[in-house]
Amino acid sequence: MVRSQSSCCTPRKSSSNNLRGEMDQLFNAFFGSESPLKFITSTPPINVAETETAFEITAELPGLSADDVEVELKEGVLTISGERKELEKTDDKKYHRVEQKYGPFSRSVQLGLPVNEEGVEAVYENGILTVLVPKAEEIKPHKIKVKTV
Repeated sequence: MVRSQSSCCTPRKSSSNNLRGEMDQLFNAFFGSESPLKFITSTPPINVAETETAFEITAELPGLSADDVEVELKEGVLTISGERKELEKTDDKKYHRVEQKYGPFSRSVQLGLPVNEEGVEAVYENGILTVLVPKAEEIKPHKIKVKTV
């Protein structure tokens, strides 16, 4: 049985997400808009950059607070984890579509070089987590001044 949906709650399709739209329609037709698969979380997108002195890892975590996120560095592997809470449902509000994902998430990155674990800094601002991991002193480049004789 296919449920009809009002146009206010149906996302518009573009050519770039046509397949996704068709898959959404298939799942909605089978499960309804309250799919039991909605609890599956997606891993947050990250960027990993490297400078001469440090690694900079950024993760998109909109809607979370700093208390919802954990950052751990162990044996050269940086792990960002947390949990996105499910929306609180109330009797005075009826949801027509819930596409936000909830549940635990975790991302790990192998840094590949020795790092200074004591110097790691993590800052969360406007939904973006930035983790700065300084490289170990022994691998940082040292400039040597050339003298003339």
